[in-house]
Amino acid sequence: MKLSTADVPLSPSRYHLHHEGGHAHIHLPTWHLASLAVGLIFLVTLSSTFFYRLSHTPVPTVRPNRGLIQPAPPASPPPSAKTPAQVSPPAAPLKIEAYNTGLAVDPGLQHILDAYNAATPPAGAVVLDITDKKYATIEPDQIRTAASLYKLFVARELYYFRAQGKLAFDQTVTVTQTAANQDNFDPNLPVGTSIQISECLRRMIVISDNACGYLLGSIVGWNNVNETLHIKGYAQTSLGSDQLTSAGDVSLLLRRMAEGQMIDEASSHDLEAVLFEQQLNAGLPALLPPGVIGHKTGNLDGLVHDAGLVRTKTKTYVIVVLSGPWSSTDEANNSIAKLSRQVYDYILNYNP
Repeated sequence: MKLSTADVPLSPSRYHLHHEGGHAHIHLPTWHLASLAVGLIFLVTLSSTFFYRLSHTPVPTVRPNRGLIQPAPPASPPPSAKTPAQVSPPAAPLKIEAYNTGLAVDPGLQHILDAYNAATPPAGAVVLDITDKKYATIEPDQIRTAASLYKLFVARELYYFRAQGKLAFDQTVTVTQTAANQDNFDPNLPVGTSIQISECLRRMIVISDNACGYLLGSIVGWNNVNETLHIKGYAQTSLGSDQLTSAGDVSLLLRRMAEGQMIDEASSHDLEAVLFEQQLNAGLPALLPPGVIGHKTGNLDGLVHDAGLVRTKTKTYVIVVLSGPWSSTDEANNSIAKLSRQVYDYILNYNP
C-alpha cells in the first residue's frame, strides 16, 4: 500500500493539520481553544482600558511667559509686633478748664501756703505743680484789686486780637496826654511819641509801664473785653475802672500760657518770653537761681502782688501771690521771696 503525504501525521496526536476542499484545517484540543479565547478577551480588555485613560487624561494648559513676576504675599508680623490698628493714637492735650484741672491737692505744698498766710496780711495764693500734677491754694477765688496784674489780661487780649486779624503788632500807637498822666515814670515816652504795639506790650510787662498799659487797654476796650474773659474762664477778672482779679484767674492764665493754650501756642510762647525779661525782681525771683522764672509784679496802695512761671530742667510750676495791704513794700517783697524759695525747694526735691 502506497502512502501519500496527506496520510503522514504533521504533529502530535493532540493537534493536526490537513487539507480538505482546497483549504488547510488545524485541529486543536478543546482546552487549547479555551485558553486562546480567554487570552484574546484579556488583551482586548487591557487595550480598551489603556485607550480610555489616554483619551480622558487632561492636558495642562501652557500659558506663554510674558515676563511678569508675581509679588510674594506679605509676611505676617511677628506675634510681639503691633499692627497699625493696635497702636494707640497719641493722647490729646488736656484742655485746661480751670486752674486746677487734672491736679490733686498736695498736703506738703498746702502746709507751706498755710504757714505763709498765718504770718502775713490777707492773701490769695496758688501754686500749680504742672510736672507732678499737684497744687495748693489760699482763697483762690477771692476777688481782689488787680494792681498791675491787670496788664497780663490786657496782653492776653492783644494776642487774641492779633490771632483774629484785628491788629498787627508792628502797628504803632501814639502816647496821649491821658496816657502820659498815668503815673508814668519812663522819660522815653513823652506825649506824641509813636511806638509799636509789640514794644509797648514789652514795656507794659517788663517795667510795668503805665502809659503803655493805658494805651493798650484802650485798644482792647476795657469793659468791652470783660464778657470775653468770663467766657474763657476768668470769672473774677474785670478790666473796667475797678481792675479786679483773683489768684485763681491769674494762675489759670499762666498755666494756659505754660501749656501752650493761651489763645494758641505761638501767643503763649511770645508772652512767656516777655515775662522772662522782667526787670522788677524784688519778690518771687529774689532768692531763686537766675533765669528760672518769668513773672509780673503789681503794687498799689500797700498791695503787693507777684505772679510767675518757673521752669527748670526737671520741673515746671506756677506761683501766684496777691497780698496786702502791707505797711512796707520791702517787708512784703521779702516775705514773698522767702515763700518762693520754700516752694522751689519743695517742688525741686519732690519725688512722686
